[in-house]
Amino acid sequence: MSFTSVFQRGYRNSITGRHFSGTQVGRFNNGNRLRGANLRQFGGYNNIHNAYGSNLSQNGYRNHAGNINYSNLSQHGRSNYVHGATGSNIHQHGGVNTAVGIHGGSLTQIGNSNFAAIG
Repeated sequence: MSFTSVFQRGYRNSITGRHFSGTQVGRFNNGNRLRGANLRQFGGYNNIHNAYGSNLSQNGYRNHAGNINYSNLSQHGRSNYVHGATGSNIHQHGGVNTAVGIHGGSLTQIGNSNFAAIG
């Protein structure tokens, strides 16, 4: 198994794949179909979808994550949203934090407005 290091800096950044360590810096950052990945996103709008067994970090104005399974997710921003997570450790720190469809794992929310729908 090879492990690749990736750095993306631009207005729009997108990545998909497995077994990589990546950093995205830009206005719009997207990660999709991630397996065994370490991904950090810094930008205005950060999106991650379909992650399995990954370590994920989002730092931006709006952070969105969906279908995050058996992963670690940290979101820091004005608006943080995660939906469809199974067996994951989720940390949200920001103004508005929303977590929907959380099954197992753990959830920490620190902010002005927090909402969680478990199960």
